[in-house]
Amino acid sequence: MEFSFVCARFQKTNATTRLRSYATARSDYSPTILDAALATTAAPTYFSSAAIEGSNFVDGAIGANNPVMHVEEEAADIWCETTGNLMPLVKCFVSIGTGHPGIRSVSDKSLKHLIQTLQKEATETESTNQQFEARWREHMMNGRCFRFNVSNGLEDVKLAEYQEQELIRQATVTYLEKRETIGRVVACAENLRKKEYRPTSYFAKQMIDHEAQPARRPGRVPEVATASEIAELISLGNTNLKTPSALITTAHLLRARHYFSKALHFLRNDSSTSPKQVSRVCQKLTETLLLLSQMTRPLAERKEHADQAQSYGEAALENVVKAGDSCMVAQVEFLLACVTAWKVYLRMKSGEETASGRAGVRVLMDRRLDMLSGYSNLQIDWYEAQAKTYLEYLE
Repeated sequence: MEFSFVCARFQKTNATTRLRSYATARSDYSPTILDAALATTAAPTYFSSAAIEGSNFVDGAIGANNPVMHVEEEAADIWCETTGNLMPLVKCFVSIGTGHPGIRSVSDKSLKHLIQTLQKEATETESTNQQFEARWREHMMNGRCFRFNVSNGLEDVKLAEYQEQELIRQATVTYLEKRETIGRVVACAENLRKKEYRPTSYFAKQMIDHEAQPARRPGRVPEVATASEIAELISLGNTNLKTPSALITTAHLLRARHYFSKALHFLRNDSSTSPKQVSRVCQKLTETLLLLSQMTRPLAERKEHADQAQSYGEAALENVVKAGDSCMVAQVEFLLACVTAWKVYLRMKSGEETASGRAGVRVLMDRRLDMLSGYSNLQIDWYEAQAKTYLEYLE
């Protein structure tokens, strides 16, 4: 079921309400889409109030210019009415602003009063957003909560200047072309694209209990999970692992390892799991730990992560051999060759590696590339670029 609502304000009481497309115990109105649109945009002095079932409504922006709190409260009422604890259930939360318009003063008294009101609301919009971001900061760090808002260029656009559409468009394009914005848009799109399953409330509760009580139940996680719940964990891991290179941090990789490890735990406890499924998650863990080793500073930790990457890579290879997929075997063996090259590099850093060891890695990498070249469905150029990157470490 899809849920949509807009905010509007009762003209007489000045209280904000929600006009919904669905029925709830608190719904007193059943507006059409047209009625709701007229009500939520009925800015005083510009448009007449909108009448719905005997009540008059005015612009929802006066009082809910940034309705993010209303969205949060409404979602909690729908999906977790008893606890109100919405955050564990949210895969992706997107808030889109309308820029920061500065409104000029005018001589008309009623308009001046409206403008002063809207100026106050504009300030409160950013204050509301700051409160929201503070409360949802973990989701924002995890790439599960996003705020998009044009930061510059709209300051001088007045409320009624519809002729400034080109300026609005250009300011928006400029904002979207910023590298920081591009990274967040890509991360948001990737998150939304991979949202294919919904975890059950029971599963969510188990995970919350586990996270909240690590001291009493060290290392303990639920023993079983549904296929959709496992897919959700893998999706969360991928969201962190695939963070754009310019934005990815060790925190992303640690979270990716956390989600992939839990998914692997559940897969191994499910007798119906295929070896190929286990291999894929082990490959994800290998990639994650290899990147983590590269981004970590202390040499001892780098070596530890590299050893873990090799361990998961070997598990991936063992399972894919059972599956009998020769192409996937070649891919996993190439990944293990990359791990080997990185481990040789780390030994070089500590003065443990010899020239013969480096030469052996080059031979190994060439063999793995030869194996991959036999599969026309693979992009061999990508693998060659990866091999070049790792071999350059050994120069």
